[in-house]
Amino acid sequence: MLTRTLYILGAGFSKTFGLPLTNEFLAMLVEDGTNEMFFSKIDNACRNFYPSFRTSLQNYPNVEDFYNYYCSLINYYDLLNVPANKYVLDFIQEFNFEVSGFLENKTKNIKPDEEAYIYEFCNMLDYGDAVITFNWDNVLETYLEKSKKKYKFTFDITPSKNEIPVLKLHGSIDWFSVGNLPPDKSLYQLILQYNDGGRTNFLIRVLDKEFANLLRREGNIAFFIPPTLYKDEMFKPIDKLWANAYFLLRNSLNKFFIGYSLSKEDTMARVLFSSYHFFANAEEDNRLDDKEQIIVINSGEGMDLHYRKYCWEEISFLCATFKRFIDVRNKKIDLQREFRPYMEELLKYESDKFIQQIAEMVFSSGLNIAINQFEENRLREFVRENFDKNTEVQDNEK
Repeated sequence: MLTRTLYILGAGFSKTFGLPLTNEFLAMLVEDGTNEMFFSKIDNACRNFYPSFRTSLQNYPNVEDFYNYYCSLINYYDLLNVPANKYVLDFIQEFNFEVSGFLENKTKNIKPDEEAYIYEFCNMLDYGDAVITFNWDNVLETYLEKSKKKYKFTFDITPSKNEIPVLKLHGSIDWFSVGNLPPDKSLYQLILQYNDGGRTNFLIRVLDKEFANLLRREGNIAFFIPPTLYKDEMFKPIDKLWANAYFLLRNSLNKFFIGYSLSKEDTMARVLFSSYHFFANAEEDNRLDDKEQIIVINSGEGMDLHYRKYCWEEISFLCATFKRFIDVRNKKIDLQREFRPYMEELLKYESDKFIQQIAEMVFSSGLNIAINQFEENRLREFVRENFDKNTEVQDNEK
């Protein structure tokens, strides 16, 4: 089964809606919060682990690198076969709690003009599409529900004509692993039942804030994952998610990477994205061939070179925010609708290569090519003069 379109989302996607990028996260967490004692712990940790850090400069490290460091300490203790330091364990629990509350508040306070763009994305998704996200927040599923779009957190890829698979490879702020299911089924959504050392555990999405707070007070932490290389027994269920992500990559001709930075901290993700095509060829099961289209939408400096270095040489790259991508896409759809009656003639009009080139950009399958105002006006003028004498030239230049 070929997936129609696969969208891979990173922090740059959520940035449109007021949530932070990974390199802004700690500074915004400290600025927005009220737990001064905990924030002093963050500053102390930064001073210890990052010698160049200064509280006065607010030069906090990338949150993934920071959280990764603490989780790696636990792996280090396991390697030495000694109990994990209580301070480290307590800090991770407290950090998890603060981050969850911070992202919940950001999601609840998305502004109406920003909401328009998330609704636009939800409406873009068709059944047959799929989403991979590395974000801990629950912006996407919140607005899929508001948009009445059915989706599933899938650990078992099966063809579906009425649900959109959403794979959260780094977990979520409203996911918890529990040993027993709550008696009140309205409080949670069961995501997965799994075996952990002979014991049955359940991964659930908590639907009630008070119940989530109760779980936290009992020592549970939200199930979100650092970008560690070793995603071990500590995060047991996610191996199935990553296997499903590999399946989707192997079976998707069109891939849109939106606001995803291909983090150097997440070696597993880089292996995932750089290997699926190689193994498809090696196993003589490559459905992608030369038809695969990879489009990267990212406003970060040097991101095109970063992607080409680590994963693909052949990508289409749009240096833009998610908001700009949506605006470009909508503009292109409007142009396609306007000039569709003349599409065949324009694409074959070899007497004017410039006009033919503009037409190819308008009608290309890639949605990332922006048509500038001069090109738009030139095409409209050409159509008026050659095909439709009644078309009025509109000069929208400001």
